[in-house]
Amino acid sequence: MIRHMVAQSDAIINACFPTNQEISGKLQHAVTCYRTSMKLLNKHCTLTEEEMEHYQDLADEFFETWVEVFGVEGVTNYIHLIGSGHILYFLQQFGCLYLYSRQGWEALMGKVQAFLHLNMQRGGKGFWCRKNKIVYLSCYAVCVA
Repeated sequence: MIRHMVAQSDAIINACFPTNQEISGKLQHAVTCYRTSMKLLNKHCTLTEEEMEHYQDLADEFFETWVEVFGVEGVTNYIHLIGSGHILYFLQQFGCLYLYSRQGWEALMGKVQAFLHLNMQRGGKGFWCRKNKIVYLSCYAVCVA
């Protein structure tokens, strides 16, 4: 879904900013830099030094244009990762990002969230209620240690 939206981003930008050609042009430039940089990151092989530098140039250009249009309020966690150089550092350490993805992290967060929702019941008899497994387990861990 996201890849399809990014591929159609020019039409989306033109529909959102039909009268403001300056913002429309800057956003199209930013998205073009983003698309090109993500193609580099999705390569199935280790990137060369030149490709890593090219990626960071594109990422810097994207980030500067993005902040120019949206300001600091437009910087999300993922935008920060792109613009700060964290991804370049990871590339230099491991060479290829295709082997790693955030899907495992997202799946773990889903399991943690499910555990919290299933085990944080309200009610019972005060703090030491055994209905709340998280409080019970943490108190048990403190008592055992």
